[in-house]
Amino acid sequence: MKVQILTQCELCEGKAHLPVGEAETWNGEKYTRYQPCPMCQGSGNQAKWIPLEELVTAIQAVAAPLVVDPHAVMNAINAQVV
Repeated sequence: MKVQILTQCELCEGKAHLPVGEAETWNGEKYTRYQPCPMCQGSGNQAKWIPLEELVTAIQAVAAPLVVDPHAVMNAINAQVV
């Protein structure tokens, strides 16, 4: 089974817009003109299908530091009480 996720657009690297050239202001200052990325339509995101197992692995990798062992917490509390 596969799930669809949003990732950073590969073409614009998540910036949503691409430079298309230079222009000048009314007083002669040059600036870069930008257009929305044609691949992500200016969102900076791109849909990608990945296996469900890959999504679970990614979630576990992010959540791992957040998981706390309740026994370790209780041992730490008991050690401070004494």
